[in-house]
Amino acid sequence: MWNLLTGWKLAQLILKLPLVEARFDRSDVAVLPGDPAPAAVAMIALKAWNDRFVSAEVLGRGELVARASTVDSWERFGLIRLRGNRIAFRATNDRFVSAELNADRSLVANRPVILGWESFELVPQPSGAVALRAFNGLFVSAQVDAGGELLASGEALREWEQFTVSLVA
Repeated sequence: MWNLLTGWKLAQLILKLPLVEARFDRSDVAVLPGDPAPAAVAMIALKAWNDRFVSAEVLGRGELVARASTVDSWERFGLIRLRGNRIAFRATNDRFVSAELNADRSLVANRPVILGWESFELVPQPSGAVALRAFNGLFVSAQVDAGGELLASGEALREWEQFTVSLVA
């Protein structure tokens, strides 16, 4: 069972989530080792431009790809509200989604804590979709020619940098 959330409805939902108020010893750190893990209050699914749901391939590196035709456990992400209009995602492997900014910019669900690379800015779009801006300032993109792989590489907002969000049970 899932319920489509437009950008506005999603923004309202996020504002109702408890704010993670963790220590900030560095300006880019949201949650440090030793801090209690933030609870994901809302479970969501993301659907990309190719009409496929985003999955965390938890049997591999945890790569995020937009290939699933239905929502199952790998397509569910816990939504966590952070400070500064930022959010984080927790995959079903209990790891946080990160943009690998020092490598190929791929999104992977393999981090035990939330640091800067694990936070995303939610950018609602007039169409009701949302865009996600990674810590490097670039938009998350479902790649056209790479099997729907998600990368933090979009310099401009095109259709493959926009996602619809569904609240899942």
